[in-house]
Amino acid sequence: AEKVVKAWKPACFSMDEGKENKTSATLLKNKNHRCIMTDVDTDYSDDFIITELKRELSLEEHENIIIRRFINKAGRKLFTVMVTFHNSNHYQTALSKEQILIGRTFCPIKKYVPKPNVIQCYNCYQFDHQADWCTRKRACPFCAQEH
Repeated sequence: AEKVVKAWKPACFSMDEGKENKTSATLLKNKNHRCIMTDVDTDYSDDFIITELKRELSLEEHENIIIRRFINKAGRKLFTVMVTFHNSNHYQTALSKEQILIGRTFCPIKKYVPKPNVIQCYNCYQFDHQADWCTRKRACPFCAQEH
């Protein structure tokens, strides 16, 4: 269970380090306030990107913005960053700009659209259920007839 929480933490939680070395986590209620920003230089740190976003969007220092850099299978940073806004107004402001200046680069920003979770049965080849639970007759994947 701990691995699942770690995997979701960057997109779902806002981490704030407080006094006395205590860390508090705030669950973000709406994960729909996510954007994808491309062409972000891989040399920029996460803190620098957040600082630049706050400057470009005229946000206060305490406003919550969470970024997640995409990494390829080899572990190299990609030029794509997911930005999660805590406030829907900030989210709308970012989308209305279409490009945000990060360092010396104008980075396009657009709404994040997650891939749909499509489940297909490998028994009958219909959708929205798995072969383990399928009660239909086995079908051919090429012609959809019984063989």
